[in-house]
Amino acid sequence: MIKKTAIVFMLVFLTSQAVSEAQQSEITPSHVFAAMDLADRSSDVLMKAEGIEKAEDYQIAEKGLRPMHVYQLATACNDMMIRFERKKGIRPMPKIVAAPAEYIPEDTKILADIMLAEIRRTANRLGVSELPQNEERFSDKVPTDVFENALKVFLKLSALAGVEKITPSENFQEMTRAVSDVKSILKHIDPAQRYRIDAPTSLPGVKSADVFKECLLIRQDINVLRKSLNLDTVPVPEVSENHEPQPFDVFIQTQIIIAELNLLKMAAGTVSLTPLPVPVSDKVPSDVHQQAQMVRYLLSQIKPLQEMVASGKSEP
Repeated sequence: MIKKTAIVFMLVFLTSQAVSEAQQSEITPSHVFAAMDLADRSSDVLMKAEGIEKAEDYQIAEKGLRPMHVYQLATACNDMMIRFERKKGIRPMPKIVAAPAEYIPEDTKILADIMLAEIRRTANRLGVSELPQNEERFSDKVPTDVFENALKVFLKLSALAGVEKITPSENFQEMTRAVSDVKSILKHIDPAQRYRIDAPTSLPGVKSADVFKECLLIRQDINVLRKSLNLDTVPVPEVSENHEPQPFDVFIQTQIIIAELNLLKMAAGTVSLTPLPVPVSDKVPSDVHQQAQMVRYLLSQIKPLQEMVASGKSEP
């Protein structure tokens, strides 16, 4: 018997040639922003009913994010919604995972609408009424704005789920998903799997700030690969000297990295889904840093492996 927790509801929205440019332009980031804003305000009502005064506030330094990043963060909201429902003894919504695809605003709007519907269903089960119904109108919004709004929803759902803070263990779970994604690219390039996994070992005493910097290096590595595939690069933020990155900063980076790896997988012809996170405990920043180094080590082998396979050589 398949357990409910094992059911994965996969929403894969591939843009086909049959979809015209006019159809694609019907939904804009402003529409997605409006839907996510309504989910955000609805979460406020749930928080008040649960006796939670406010959720953590967070400002990102990101610019130039894309619908793929919003989509991935929306799946993280889905995860947190499930945790809240389980806490309240409510049958949880199905799991949503991302797949290699060229995401457009319409895809992220679908996820925002699903999240809003689930918030309303849960509120109804808890006897909470008077949720806002009016969707405000916005204009000139970009995916980065939507990402920030989705982050607000994530933080409020985290508060509802009783998750006070993101830990290195949760970041380890997410970074191992990234490792699996890069491995899937390498396996697709070379079914014989002639890639190396002897990445440098992280030293003890590593802090979240060090992991954060490693995440930014991963994103720079991904940009190099994006250029080689004639894809636009995504701006990588600089680390502010006045900000000491915490585990939550790392978590946001893991979601951005997973989103970008899914597009790389599509460009490489890989169709594998990002694996579900495997719960772990007692992990420290050094463990997360080790996985981040593995991601970089594997990424560095993509081009050499492609060249080796193309030349018919038996070794890189």
